[in-house]
Amino acid sequence: MLEHDKKFDEVFDELQRNKKEEFEQQVFFEGQIYDAYSLITDIIKKAQKKILIIDNYIDDTILKMLCNF
Repeated sequence: MLEHDKKFDEVFDELQRNKKEEFEQQVFFEGQIYDAYSLITDIIKKAQKKILIIDNYIDDTILKMLCNF
């Protein structure tokens, strides 16, 4: 368990270290649906040519969100 915790800490540290102004990577946990949708909306608004979504949990709500922009 301690080994897994250490690896998670390394991942989170790396995500924090690689923040860019135009795009911020985040990890969301159960119950943080508003935060996740807010980030997705911001990313969609900044897109200029195309959007590539790679997500095992994507559903029709994201596709409907894309239609609104």
